[in-house]
Amino acid sequence: MIEVKDLSCLIDGREIISGVSVEIKAGEVIGVLGSNGAGKTTLLRCLLGLEKYQGSVSFKLKSGEKLSPATTSRKKLAQHIAWVPQSFNLDSRITVEDYLKRARYAYYGKSKIDAEASQKAIASAVETTGIESLLTRLLPAMSGGEKRLVLLAAALVQEPEILLVDEPGSSLDVVNQTALFNLIDAYSEEWGLTVIVVGHEVNLTSKISDRIIGLEKGKLVCFKEPTKAISKDNLKRIFDADFELIDTKGQDFPLAICNG
Repeated sequence: MIEVKDLSCLIDGREIISGVSVEIKAGEVIGVLGSNGAGKTTLLRCLLGLEKYQGSVSFKLKSGEKLSPATTSRKKLAQHIAWVPQSFNLDSRITVEDYLKRARYAYYGKSKIDAEASQKAIASAVETTGIESLLTRLLPAMSGGEKRLVLLAAALVQEPEILLVDEPGSSLDVVNQTALFNLIDAYSEEWGLTVIVVGHEVNLTSKISDRIIGLEKGKLVCFKEPTKAISKDNLKRIFDADFELIDTKGQDFPLAICNG
């Protein structure tokens, strides 16, 4: 479970997040919608302890242990919470396999057991994401879709309970966007993950989400199921644009079409 109470964050004197409170159940997939500058990525960075914040953030693990990013070491957090960023440093010319080994840093110890556990975790993540053929490739040489899969595999290598995903569809065509969102949805169920996924893609994000966090200039617009969150009024506030909503068969929430 993730509990966020009255979360606020100032960067360079400007309030990016303002008084956000949400409680996320274990195993939920939560979508975060907002326009550019709404505070979506900053929200994730606060949860990771990468930004200073006011208010409180706590994680209740399956073991019953409670953690706070404000008081927990990065290494400890990395054993339970993984982040899939929008991009990663491509300057280092290392292979995908080496990158995955580095992603396992939070667990490395001196014993043979630690090494064996890491090998098994890497093998499992590689098989799950289907990137066996990429292991010997250099990071800068891959396509956008391949990079996204590697980032996702690196997160799964950490064997997290909580997965934070920042704009997985960025720079991808609609086919690869859809495939990646579907993979995240499948992994959340297969691995028993609590997932928070940030996106601009209203329909794809709503499709895989149990509930939607809508942000407007850092303030909470809604925290509801897609059937209630996807309304003309909410979307107008979230994106400052008019949307047409079309009822479709096979899904509980309407298809949102932006009219600008």
